[in-house]
Amino acid sequence: MLPHEPTIRLTAFLSVLATGRYELAVILPKKEERARKIVRLSVLILVISFLVFTFVFLFGQKEILYLIKDKRIGPWLYFVPVTVFLFALFDIYKYYCIRHRAYRAVSKSAIIKSGTATVVPLALRFGHSGALGLILSYILSFCTGNFRLFKIFRKHALPDENRSYRFRDLKYVAGRYKKFPKLTMPSHLVDTASDQLPVFVFSAF
Repeated sequence: MLPHEPTIRLTAFLSVLATGRYELAVILPKKEERARKIVRLSVLILVISFLVFTFVFLFGQKEILYLIKDKRIGPWLYFVPVTVFLFALFDIYKYYCIRHRAYRAVSKSAIIKSGTATVVPLALRFGHSGALGLILSYILSFCTGNFRLFKIFRKHALPDENRSYRFRDLKYVAGRYKKFPKLTMPSHLVDTASDQLPVFVFSAF
């Protein structure tokens, strides 16, 4: 297993936890106002998750390395909170775009993201950046993809939306769609774990 691979695999696994899977509920409400509140709720949960993951990977690195049994990946663990944040943010805006049938924007952002992830490592290879270049290209690819999808979200902004923002509204939608973190998230977590975690198990031997 290459040193940078655990960063990508942990990103896929932790991104399932990062939003509680509330982003899947964005396409359900009939009212646009409620859908945008779900987006805000998802982003809020994501920010909190980012802070928690940052704390864990900063102060629990030794314990994580002990579980993974591969000290080579130590420096790359610090990138995991950032990659999880960008990965999950992309999903949030992607489902919002799907709600508005902006399929072309989703496909273009995916193409731009894939192109960035391919071109940047080739450009950085001349500087012998190695695993660092691959991780940076992964981060940059999601930045470019998120920027395009965020433009769709801004395009459909409601009048005085920021002024009417209230925490109790987010609390309401969190309760209204609580089945997503309770039912959908565990199943997605098991599926993702079955795909990503065996690599860590076998690398320990």
